[in-house]
Amino acid sequence: MSQKDAPVAARDRSRAEDHASSPSPGSEGAGQAALGTNPAANQREESDSLSHSALADGLGRATAGTRRWWAVVVATSVFSLPFGWLLSFAALLPFYLGLFFFALFGLVIGAVACRMATPAAPFPRLAVTVGTTMIIASCWLTSIVTECLDFPRSMTEKAVAGASTIGDAGLDSFRRSVEEASREIIRNEPGGPILGYVRWVVTNGHVKANTFPGVRRSLRPMHRRQGWVIRVLISITLLSFGIATQTWPLRDGGDGRQLQPAPAE
Repeated sequence: MSQKDAPVAARDRSRAEDHASSPSPGSEGAGQAALGTNPAANQREESDSLSHSALADGLGRATAGTRRWWAVVVATSVFSLPFGWLLSFAALLPFYLGLFFFALFGLVIGAVACRMATPAAPFPRLAVTVGTTMIIASCWLTSIVTECLDFPRSMTEKAVAGASTIGDAGLDSFRRSVEEASREIIRNEPGGPILGYVRWVVTNGHVKANTFPGVRRSLRPMHRRQGWVIRVLISITLLSFGIATQTWPLRDGGDGRQLQPAPAE
């Protein structure tokens, strides 16, 4: 090789080395894809990750909120028991005047449930419907069971008031005999003390004269037969109205979201 060709050969070798050391556009993109540094792919992965995280958080909040609702249902059902006991006596007021208290106490019970459940509202519609039904049932069943079990005592009071003679044994003995006879009336009906009383008051509801010693007139409860059935239906309706008007806005899709406290700024 001549001295003139030496510089040219050196330049060619330098260019070849530079070309070999510089990556091509295709190989650079392939390298980025292999390393996972593609911006579009990263954005999609971040978006999917955020969506999954938001879904998990939403499910967690929904589960916690539902647990709070069922805790409120249990607490309110227990809270309603004394009201059910009071309603058993209010229901026996003449002219159905005691039905007013079913609506009034229902509003009080429902307001308590709404107040406790509001911070976690809204709740699924089915959960609110079932929970509200449980609260209504616990209160109303307490009322009717108390009325059934109190039948011997209430009949004894009527017998004492209507007795012409008490007898030589005295008032206490007379009361015991009337209470036992009243229990025997219910025992003769199928279904035990609860269903037996319901069957008796719907189909008969009448104690004949001279059934109790010294009582020469027939005795009847305040409501019997069709009147008792009408009273029961109206009482269930009014109690349900009072409780449900307070709990139904907590349903998902109702006014529950408006009941939540405003977030702190």
